[in-house]
Amino acid sequence: MPNTPKEAMAELAAMKARGEINQTEFDMARRIVAEKHAIDQRQGAGPGRTRPVTYRNTACSKGSMLSGVITLAAIICLTIAFGLYTLSGGDRNKGHQSEDATDDVQTVLKVGGATFFLTVTKEVADPMRYELIAKRICKVRSPYGVNGCIVGIWDDDRNMGKDLPMTPEQARSQIYSWSLGRSLWSCRRFPEMAASDRCFTE
Repeated sequence: MPNTPKEAMAELAAMKARGEINQTEFDMARRIVAEKHAIDQRQGAGPGRTRPVTYRNTACSKGSMLSGVITLAAIICLTIAFGLYTLSGGDRNKGHQSEDATDDVQTVLKVGGATFFLTVTKEVADPMRYELIAKRICKVRSPYGVNGCIVGIWDDDRNMGKDLPMTPEQARSQIYSWSLGRSLWSCRRFPEMAASDRCFTE
């Protein structure tokens, strides 16, 4: 388990690489770890001190390590919880909403109990990124979980669906769909997905 700022940062970087936390959550956790390290440095042995700081939970002389592990775990849990709360928009769950905690998402429209329409920035070039975004929205917002959720994604607010059923133009301009555990892409936008037989019917 990580016990130093360097090890903590390495663990946070690994979590970010695995997609468990996003850039906002990573930056917040990094700041918290740095602040905790600064506090620990000020409270540690300084000039004129000859005795190390003792901890109440010094079982087997490993209290310092245990304290560090517990503190880091609390930091990571609080950071992730804050990120998920921001992602869910707190208690605001209707209409267009800013999605600050999910990279690349511009707006979210809740169409039904487990149906969501999103727009993303045009710079999202990796087709698999859309699946990650959809699963994250479903995990946080859908009452039926990831596999009981429907997500439609557009790259322009002017073309996105506003309700069901969608107009033909809205359907044609959709670039990604997550529906009950299956991803489909617009292969006009992502021709590399054609070989996987996971394209919208044109």
